[in-house]
Amino acid sequence: MVQEITSPIELVERLPSDSQRYEDIEPAASFVSIVPNSLMDQQSCQAQMEQSTHPEWKRYCSPTEGRPYYWIPDLNVFTESDITKEHVLRRIGQCAQEILSALQGSNKSDYDIVLKVPETREGGGTCNYYLVDHSSETVFWLREVSTTTLGLPKARSSNHLQLLLSEQFWVHYEYMPPPHRDLRRNAKKLLATLGTFSIDASSSSGSVSPFDQGECEMYSRALAQVLSNGDLIDINWCLGQYNSHER
Repeated sequence: MVQEITSPIELVERLPSDSQRYEDIEPAASFVSIVPNSLMDQQSCQAQMEQSTHPEWKRYCSPTEGRPYYWIPDLNVFTESDITKEHVLRRIGQCAQEILSALQGSNKSDYDIVLKVPETREGGGTCNYYLVDHSSETVFWLREVSTTTLGLPKARSSNHLQLLLSEQFWVHYEYMPPPHRDLRRNAKKLLATLGTFSIDASSSSGSVSPFDQGECEMYSRALAQVLSNGDLIDINWCLGQYNSHER
């Protein structure tokens, strides 16, 4: 059972698809910079050129758009918020502790926490979040919340609701593919599914395949290439992209 939430931080439920990653935002402030000398110490130069993050946090980039996101393995917390800013990192830490405290009585264990906080110095007091359940392949929250509040369509049945939450699970994999989940077996199963779609599309006039034969073969070649040459983030992104758009 999840403990009752009594926190000075306002926790606000959100969906993975609520990300503003594709919206125009104000450009980052620019300033005069010093280009470090790499002739004498290349490693030191690279360290100066890279954005500094807390050593416990790992920085990753989306395979397609290059947008950074961050993960702290010890807490299983993800965020797109810019934790290179100290006040943002502090807010993320406070939110994470509040949610972890609330989850102490839960019987769930295979989950990740995803947080987003205001990045201005004046902002604060609120924390947008969702939780990712890898066992059921759905997202969830600390308290009951209606589909209307979340911005989801009205569910026709419990199965329909499960599909809606599963779609959001895969949206998370598309936007922030987790580096610690090995879904190569899922990718191989998807390859087999695409193979059956291809045969169905080419041999049946009443095919129920969502793709024609050419599309099936194209997707199969692309996925096979990622399986052969990509890392777990690449593979997980592919599964997120496919499963979040083909439901």
